[in-house]
Amino acid sequence: MSSPALSCVQHLIEEYRRFLRSTYRLADPRLREQFENHVNESGVIVKGPYVTLARDYARGKTLKELIADGLGHPDLIRLGWKFGNASLYSHQEEAMRLSEEGRNCIIKTGTGSGKTEAFLLPMLGGVLKLREQGVEGTKAILLYPMNALANDQLVRLRDLVRGSGVPLTFALYTGESETVATTLGTPVDGNEIVLRSKIRETPPDIILTNYKELEFMLIRKADRPLFGESLNYLVLDEIHSYRGALATEIAYLIRRLKSRCSLPVGRLRCLGTSATVSEGAGGDKALVKFVGNLFGEPFEVPGIVGETAAPRKVPDSPYTPPFVRVEPEVLA
Repeated sequence: MSSPALSCVQHLIEEYRRFLRSTYRLADPRLREQFENHVNESGVIVKGPYVTLARDYARGKTLKELIADGLGHPDLIRLGWKFGNASLYSHQEEAMRLSEEGRNCIIKTGTGSGKTEAFLLPMLGGVLKLREQGVEGTKAILLYPMNALANDQLVRLRDLVRGSGVPLTFALYTGESETVATTLGTPVDGNEIVLRSKIRETPPDIILTNYKELEFMLIRKADRPLFGESLNYLVLDEIHSYRGALATEIAYLIRRLKSRCSLPVGRLRCLGTSATVSEGAGGDKALVKFVGNLFGEPFEVPGIVGETAAPRKVPDSPYTPPFVRVEPEVLA
């Protein structure tokens, strides 16, 4: 008797096969027969099952401990981090330390490893310090390859800031941001700026946008107040999605941004996330060369932050399961 889970999987596979057969109904009977025989083969539609034993990521200090050590800004503790009072992953802590040392940093860790927090912690800490020093204007730009990712980050920032009393200001600035921002939930009063006219009048600390909109912003005369020497952080998420002609376009866009803000090389702190690069493709050295060309800023291998697995716990007395004897009538 099949389990409910297996029955569900088998049903989904068969439904997908039926969809393919009905969608691509070949007129030639011989070709149709070949196609349907191929679709019905076991390893064509779905492969598996696979079993993976994922190891937890190594952990470092808590955010409170790091701030006590002089890292970041004290107000970071007041924000609504999902990790709460738990220790940070070692790569999140390392990203904070590298940024504090003045290094540009790329985080290349797996899905679910807290990459977003790894760049938000140093970036938000830096922005809060600049506010404390009386720096006005936009201090950080978070650049995304598509609106959906920028929208998702807006919701994350809202959850972080709402009810915290931390005086950070931010805004989503895309072609449809004025209408989309309100459909994504309730804007954070006092922290979030929604209307373009207000964004231009009082530039927020942080702007979330995509590369196409940034292109338009650099051209528009009305958007000039958003770009100045107050810009200290540029964050590029999903760097591995920029390749070929698009990567060249982004590289020149970043150079135009720095020129508009009158920022010399070495002045802008660059942060980003990337998928893991295999050693066969050059590993960290290749990634350093790529991001250096992309940002037009110096990167070094120590600035590439990878994941570290937590050490395995070896049991004092290994467990050996008892040998199971199956009676002939049970096998029958």
